[in-house]
Amino acid sequence: MRTRFQLAKTWLFYGIVVSLNCFVANCCFGAEPPSMSGTLMLFPVCNKAAIQTTHCTEDLYLLIRERIVAQGTVRVIGYDPKNVSVERMIREQRLDEKAATGDFPTDATGQATALKIAKETGVQLAVLSCIDRYQFDAEKRRLEVTGTLLLLDVASEKVKKQVTGNVTINGGEKGGGTEEALAIQAMGDLVAKFFSAGGGIEKADLMTGAQDEVISSEQKTRKDKNILPAMLAAVLIGILLGGG
Repeated sequence: MRTRFQLAKTWLFYGIVVSLNCFVANCCFGAEPPSMSGTLMLFPVCNKAAIQTTHCTEDLYLLIRERIVAQGTVRVIGYDPKNVSVERMIREQRLDEKAATGDFPTDATGQATALKIAKETGVQLAVLSCIDRYQFDAEKRRLEVTGTLLLLDVASEKVKKQVTGNVTINGGEKGGGTEEALAIQAMGDLVAKFFSAGGGIEKADLMTGAQDEVISSEQKTRKDKNILPAMLAAVLIGILLGGG
């Protein structure tokens, strides 16, 4: 009986040691990579240049969204005037309906409106963009575009980064000579300038750290859960051997 009891204690000891080793290994090497922290609201592209012949604003919006999502640092949501928070602000007369459904320029007025909406919806970052100048020379088959992109920090209500890009596309270059084809290429080149290294919006600019504490807590919970099965197994082995 004593031998079995000693054997049970030995198995229990080794079980605890193994469990602790698994726990330490999980803490040091098994931690999951940081998840996306915070949320960014992307507002529609302002058509300051009054473009009517191409779909530049829609194309630019999709390209900007695609580039931000590819960074993998924040969740991206598009602005929707039908958002319940926006509708509540309009209903309570804290937001003008015309401003909520119109363009969002990159000037002080547009920034103030965007920040008010972003704060109400609880996001950490906001992006405004605008096509400021659009000039197509049909004879020379040349398109010149100027655009602006603003990254706003909602908490501080400040411009985190502002980028202006100028693009000139000639019909002789790839993309053909039609205005639509040149416009598509121009939007791609403009976004490349918006997110260029050393002056454009970079990955570090899109990090907020808003969910760091929550993520750490979730990871700790998962680690605690991972050790429980091993600990229970060790105790059961000890009981079975001791009682056999």
